[in-house]
Amino acid sequence: MTAISLEALDAVPWDRLESALPQHPVEGVPRALRRLALGGGAATEEHCYPLSFCLTAGNGRVPSAATAALPFLVALAADPGTLADGVVPLLERWRAETDPAMRLPVLLQLGWVAAEAAQADARSVEEVRAVLDGVLRDGEPVMKVAAVIAWAPFDPQEPVRRIDLLVETLSDLAVRPRFEEIWYMSDVEEPFTREAVVTRAAELFDHDSRTVASFVVRLADAAARTGDTELSEAVLDEAWRLLVLRPSAAPALLPVAGRLLEWLFGEALRALARIGTLTPATRAALRTVRGFDGRLAPERNYEAFLQDEELRAAIEYLLAPP
Repeated sequence: MTAISLEALDAVPWDRLESALPQHPVEGVPRALRRLALGGGAATEEHCYPLSFCLTAGNGRVPSAATAALPFLVALAADPGTLADGVVPLLERWRAETDPAMRLPVLLQLGWVAAEAAQADARSVEEVRAVLDGVLRDGEPVMKVAAVIAWAPFDPQEPVRRIDLLVETLSDLAVRPRFEEIWYMSDVEEPFTREAVVTRAAELFDHDSRTVASFVVRLADAAARTGDTELSEAVLDEAWRLLVLRPSAAPALLPVAGRLLEWLFGEALRALARIGTLTPATRAALRTVRGFDGRLAPERNYEAFLQDEELRAAIEYLLAPP
């Protein structure tokens, strides 16, 4: 017998509800709940992970899907074979693992599972808090970023308090390769890049438009100082997402986007001048400039920032098929 009624789960009109973030569809909620119910004591962090994006995601807002999922989560937490008991084996695994690539996904899942089981297993939850505090105090930079993300289900304001740490680590070129060395998730074959983690970190501030705009602007300034093309492109992605979701952020973000577009275009032209031909990286940079400038312009016609007709013509010429 499962901890929840699968019939009741299927009866919920999930297609009429919304998840915490649009990029994580609501369909993932009943699917994850069903896997947890059927998994019972064999349920792992892989079963739980999708819910952290669909329901909590650290944005401080309660989506309709979370309200509908609450009775099922309470039932699962009350079942000793699922969430409430899930904190203990995760803690044991955390203590037993020595490989950072194995510890990091456990750390992320500890935050979400412990937050869900807080009322049923208060002692274990305090142990999780101690683990996260310890990582933030003594861990390596990438693990500290993971700890901040893991804190969000407990307290959405913790990432706000740790924003300096996030900006410093995510913009550190020396740390960038480490993300792909250790940032693995149990249900994803490839490692997460630093740029993917930038997106995940930005989502932590979605409940606070001023903070998320500040986060993006600070990363943009850091990328410009260090000549970090990959970070610039990731920041442009986040700027575009914010302009769509929160138009009120436009006054802060549009000047930053303009500076980044100009910088990316300059980098592409300098590379072209050095090598005398268009490499895939140079072509990608030019496409980034063209794509973002077009999307940000009112008529999507390159007139947001690239108002010089010669620059626009040069882009089209360089990207034209041979």
